Amino acid sequence: MSRLRTLAKAAILAAIVAVAVLALTRSERPVLFRFHTGAGAVRPRAYCVLNPFRERGPERAAEAVLELMREGKPEVVAPFVAASRRDHILARETQYRVLSWRLCRRTDDSEGTALGYWVRRKGYAGEEEVFFDVLNSRGWEVTSYNAIY
Repeated sequence: MSRLRTLAKAAILAAIVAVAVLALTRSERPVLFRFHTGAGAVRPRAYCVLNPFRERGPERAAEAVLELMREGKPEVVAPFVAASRRDHILARETQYRVLSWRLCRRTDDSEGTALGYWVRRKGYAGEEEVFFDVLNSRGWEVTSYNAIY
């Protein structure tokens, strides 16, 4: 019984230390680790294990745009797309409406956050990536958008 109690105390202590480390590294390590499936594929699918204590502001900004796109408002991305690609992106976003998404990539630096999502689209087989750049000037704001079709 005493050995079981010692193991339980050690497990509780390890859990407390793990939570403390995650909380202290929230801004330095929003992605704890990434792994890929489909080895040998042109664009293997990526999955992220995210720090539960990370700053979620960049994700909220990007996902607000994705939510509007899911509602059938693809024009929401127009201000964030390079002029040379705007017509193409808007036509494809209209043709292949976003249905769902999952975060697959996140990189933070002093300039802001780059996010990548795998999206499922209406009338489109499989998943493809979309990319956001998000800056924190007066709150988190999307500054660029790009997609693969």
